[in-house]
Amino acid sequence: MSSSEGNGTARSRIAPSSTAPLPERGLGWFELAYAVTVDGRLACLDASRDMQAPRREPSPEPTSTIGRLTAFDGEWQGNQTYFPLEFDYPAFDELPGGGWIIADARCRQGQDNARHLAEDGTVLGRFCLGDAIEHLQCDGEGRIWCGYWDEGALINRAWGRGGPGMAASGLMRFATDGTALWSPGVALAGFPIVDCYALNVGRKEIWSCYYTDFPILRVEPSGKHHLWSNDISGVKAIAMDRHLGLLIGGYAQDSHRIVLFRLSSHEVKILAVFDLDLGFSRERPARLLVARHDTLHVVWDEHWHRLSVTDVALAAGVYY
Repeated sequence: MSSSEGNGTARSRIAPSSTAPLPERGLGWFELAYAVTVDGRLACLDASRDMQAPRREPSPEPTSTIGRLTAFDGEWQGNQTYFPLEFDYPAFDELPGGGWIIADARCRQGQDNARHLAEDGTVLGRFCLGDAIEHLQCDGEGRIWCGYWDEGALINRAWGRGGPGMAASGLMRFATDGTALWSPGVALAGFPIVDCYALNVGRKEIWSCYYTDFPILRVEPSGKHHLWSNDISGVKAIAMDRHLGLLIGGYAQDSHRIVLFRLSSHEVKILAVFDLDLGFSRERPARLLVARHDTLHVVWDEHWHRLSVTDVALAAGVYY
C-alpha cells in the first residue's frame, strides 16, 4: 500500500495505551520544550519567563533567564538541573550517565551552540553541533546524534561539523566534546538526507526516515547502515520492535496517521493503517511527537501519551 492508498477511505482510530498528566511546574515557571530520553522518560525543559509569549520589548540578556531540566517517568520527577538559558530554540537530551546536552537549533558560523551540563548545571564543555538541528538524541553510550533540516543538511553543513576525511551530512554522531564520530556521507546510496524528518536513537540501533524519498535507514553501532525504499511520505516519527515498526504522521490529513509495517531483508510490507485518536491540529499542535525504541510519545493538552508497536500490532491482529 502506498501513502495515497487509504487516504480516501475511513481508517480505524487507535488511542494511546498510556496517558499521564504532565508534572506541575510551580509558580514562576513556564513550559518551553520536551524530549524523550534513551530510557523512555519524558525530559521537561521549563524557563523562568514565558518565552512563547509575544515579545513587545527586546529579549532579556541570556543570563537573566534560568532554565530547569528534569526527567519524568509518569509518576516521579528526577533531580532538577538549573542553568542560564542561552537559547530561544533549544534541542536537548539527558545523557545516560547523568548530565545533559543542550544546543541552540540555530547556529551562526563559528558559534559554539551546544553545552554539556553536569547534573548541578555546571557547564562542562561548549562546542558546535552545527546549524538547523531538527533532532538531538543521546544513545546508550552517551554519544550525541543530530538530525538536521534542509538548511543544515545542504547549506550550512560544514559549520563546525564533520572532521578530517568525514563529510558532514543530514545525520551525524558526536562525542560529548563535539568531536564528529560518524556520518553516512552525502550520497548515502543515492538517497541523500535532505531533511531528517524522523530520528529514533535506541541503545544500540538508530532508525531514521527522511526527505525526499523517505527511505527507512538503520544504523548499527559500528556505523554500518542499511536502507529500505518506502512509499509512505511525510513521516514524522518511526518506532521499531524487532521486525515490526510504525511510521507516524504525514502531510495534511495524514498528520495523525499510524502505519504498521513489517521489515524483511528486502522490503517494507504495510500491514495496517490507523489514525491516532488525539485532537492535536494545526491550531492546537502537539508539543512533542517523537518515537524512542518501540514507542511513540506525544505531549498534547497537558498530558504525556504513549503508544507502542505491540499495542498497534494487537489492534491490527498482527503477531510477531
